[in-house]
Amino acid sequence: SPRPVFSLPAPTDVVWGPLVDMMPLTPDKELAFFELLHSHPSQKLLEPSSTDGSTVMMFAAEYHAHLAGKMIFVHCQRYGQRYELLTLRNNAGKNAACYVHELDPELPVMKLFEEEMRKNGVDRDSEHARILVPKKKKKSLGVKR
Repeated sequence: SPRPVFSLPAPTDVVWGPLVDMMPLTPDKELAFFELLHSHPSQKLLEPSSTDGSTVMMFAAEYHAHLAGKMIFVHCQRYGQRYELLTLRNNAGKNAACYVHELDPELPVMKLFEEEMRKNGVDRDSEHARILVPKKKKKSLGVKR
């Protein structure tokens, strides 16, 4: 099924690529997803896609993949991992937390994000949930701002 937002290019060079291929989960895929998820160390799920640096949780948002997202959060329980799932940025300066400003707050996946953000100290109104465009180095004109 097509992604409702569909802004991210397909992931490359990450173990979680096949997990994204299963999103959003239909009942017949749940067990396969769970088994594949648990065959990888949780740290591997934090690795960014080579294509554009996007993260697995950004795809969960785009696919409205509530159950998949929930399983990934549960699997990533080591200290700081859930915070990273929400806040690691891609090359365009976007992270999973940014989606709370873009998608319908009534979507189950957004309710999940809001809950995880609260639990992990990611303030929806802070820069952690805003796109931060990487600053281009300007030629210095010797002006201190």
